[in-house]
Amino acid sequence: IGVGALGSAVAEQLVRADVQKLTLMDGDRLHIGNLTRHTLGLLDLKDNKADAVAKRLNQTVPHCNVNSISEYLPFDFDNLLNQYQVILDCTGEDNVLFKLEKTTWNKPITFISASLGFAAKRLFIYCQKGDEFSTAAFFRFIKPWLERERESYDIEEMPREGIGCWHPVFPARIDDIWMMSGIVIKSIEKFIQSPPKKPTLLVYEQKWKNGCFLGVELVNQE
Repeated sequence: IGVGALGSAVAEQLVRADVQKLTLMDGDRLHIGNLTRHTLGLLDLKDNKADAVAKRLNQTVPHCNVNSISEYLPFDFDNLLNQYQVILDCTGEDNVLFKLEKTTWNKPITFISASLGFAAKRLFIYCQKGDEFSTAAFFRFIKPWLERERESYDIEEMPREGIGCWHPVFPARIDDIWMMSGIVIKSIEKFIQSPPKKPTLLVYEQKWKNGCFLGVELVNQE
């Protein structure tokens, strides 16, 4: 859910890592400003992101089956969502999480929410498995980190729906997005192989010293 800069990179890496069945959902269209970090190109401008990325991936890996839903997540998609084993949210939007909470699930689902902090200096990966999604648990984990985001960058008001990685003025480059999206792939693999027994939040941070990049470090696991 959400095929912006982070979502499109994650989708491509999933398919190239041999995930053969994938459905992409996004109601947004590709705009010129998205090209700084998106996997799509000039020929895809004004096309729906989910449709265009699905077409690109089906043309990239011969045995994959990538479908698309060219609209935003509504409240009445219970039947559609229940056919999946893993629900991955890459929107960074709270309203998507509230909709997942209101959905009636007929089996345990692995829920994963991946989002970037300001300038892609931090990556937040939340996972919860069960037959319901709890926004209360999610916000309990993420709230102190949002406070750190505000303190780190001296931003007076920065809601989670603030300028995201899809926006042309978001201060991060495509190498930041692809680096963090690779960590998302590894985390998805881990969560599927060893599902967490309780809600889990992983926080990764870029580390620098004397102007030199040292790598990405896991700074929180709870």
